[in-house]
Amino acid sequence: MIEREELVEIQLKVLDCEGLVEKICEVISSKQIINIIPSDYRVLNYLYYNKLEIFNSPNTIAYPDSSLVFITAKLFGLGKYLSKRIVSTDFHLELLASANKENRKMFLLGDTNSTLKTFCCKLSAEYPNIKIVGNLNGYSDLSREDIYRTINESFADILMIGLGVPLQEEWLNKSNHELDTPVRITCGAFLSFYSGQIKRAPLLFRLLWMEWLFRFIHEPTRLFRRYFIESAIFISHHFKVKYGKRKAWYTITRY
Repeated sequence: MIEREELVEIQLKVLDCEGLVEKICEVISSKQIINIIPSDYRVLNYLYYNKLEIFNSPNTIAYPDSSLVFITAKLFGLGKYLSKRIVSTDFHLELLASANKENRKMFLLGDTNSTLKTFCCKLSAEYPNIKIVGNLNGYSDLSREDIYRTINESFADILMIGLGVPLQEEWLNKSNHELDTPVRITCGAFLSFYSGQIKRAPLLFRLLWMEWLFRFIHEPTRLFRRYFIESAIFISHHFKVKYGKRKAWYTITRY
């Protein structure tokens, strides 16, 4: 942990799902590089005390994710550019549709071998034009240098990183300059959602912004700290900023 004053303010960029997908297509076509990092309150809690250079890279789009970030930013005057919440799962599904249309190559990093196998089988049935050119489970030794070679030699267009917060952000920060893949996306539990290992909330819960409650009902023991302790810590950070005890550690801007 380092002192708050040493940290650089994080800029979260507002961009809708369609805009994100368009940006990805542009980056692949022009052979550039982009990191896309959904930033929910757990990510922002981590960044309150920890510095990750990748969040200040011009090649990174970190966007505000989760209902709590949206609501808290509005309440504390940080969300003047926020008009519509980005739901990461919806963005990832739009990405798959676009990748299928454009015949993209994809590499998967994260979760278990069983989940990856199920993910690939479902993907090949629903999006047959996407080619999975490699995968590594999240329990591999991620410090091995040959992992970078494996990913780079796959010539993937898109790398999906589902290692959980904050491991996936830390790994991408460390690996940023070692990877040749044009598009790198931290995707949390999306590999499990899409493969069916974790059931997604029904539409009514999603419309009411209550996806978290649906997940908590199904996994109360594992998710209690996430939804009640970590969320309270996140809100408390804003009070410290509001009453002058801390500097603001993130801002939200238009992309």
